[in-house]
Amino acid sequence: MIPGIIQLLFLGNTLLVILYLLNALLGDSASWLTQFLDLNDENNLPTWYSSIQLFLAALLTGIYVWSLRKESTWKVVLYWLLPLTLLFLSLDEMAMIHETLGDLSDALIPGGSRFTTPFAITGIWMFVIGIPFIMFMLVLGFLIHTFQHWPRRIQILFLGGLGVFLGSAIGIETLSNWLRIGPEYYLEVCLEEYGEMTGETLLIWAGLELVRWKGLRLS
Repeated sequence: MIPGIIQLLFLGNTLLVILYLLNALLGDSASWLTQFLDLNDENNLPTWYSSIQLFLAALLTGIYVWSLRKESTWKVVLYWLLPLTLLFLSLDEMAMIHETLGDLSDALIPGGSRFTTPFAITGIWMFVIGIPFIMFMLVLGFLIHTFQHWPRRIQILFLGGLGVFLGSAIGIETLSNWLRIGPEYYLEVCLEEYGEMTGETLLIWAGLELVRWKGLRLS
């Protein structure tokens, strides 16, 4: 049974994509509306929505970790890395941290310019930041599961959410280097952003299940 709040969030994900496409079909006539709804822009409605979703995931996992506070100190520190990482991702949506680091990573490219590579739009942040981050999250999740023995349902939700979110943010975004105009561009943007939002919703769902699994009530 899908919790009501999760159903609403899935609906919100879909609605944002529909509004973006409708505005594009209308010719992006109003610049302020285009900027406000653009899934591929920053500091607008989709960005705020994603930031809030990641914050909720951080809050729920933080409540779960708080319930484990009586365990050994080093384990508690390890557990807190999960909500803190999700909180960092929430801040990243607003502060554009990985974009800034991505710009700085251009210095690692021979000649210092991404425009001499196949990754003229994104740069190489997916390789120098994205892949190490994926490995960090997988190891972190594995270690926490080892000590806490998460039920399979929670494992699936967590890994599914993480996989869809990072796969969209890192994998599908890479396609933007070659799909820059026309219907293919809008398809890539919708798949990437809808995937990210769906992954965020699944992480919230995993957080809810963690809280319930520990017998905690949200009131």
